[in-house]
Amino acid sequence: MGLSQMLASLLGTDRVDELARRIAERSQGAVWQRVVHRISTLAGSEARGYVRARAGAIVLRETNLIVAEESIRTQSLPMKIYQAALERVIELIVEQNRQQREQSQTRKVA
Repeated sequence: MGLSQMLASLLGTDRVDELARRIAERSQGAVWQRVVHRISTLAGSEARGYVRARAGAIVLRETNLIVAEESIRTQSLPMKIYQAALERVIELIVEQNRQQREQSQTRKVA
């Protein structure tokens, strides 16, 4: 792999990460509304799987919007962006749930 190919690969990865971050942030509120009623009763991989199942359509919609906004023409890039965004939104939701649980426990102790 030549230097120009390596640079293109690195820049592509950075772009995927940036777009995935934007999609996850845009999707977080809608995904939270879909899972908030149930996620607090789930733990670990079960919670992650539940979020993954409920977040897919929302993240796909946002991915399609970003792909159109950014005029992305590479065929493989949208799927990479979608997968990265889905993983990121799962992490955001699981963390949001953890923080909410901690706040709830703190209120009960006080």
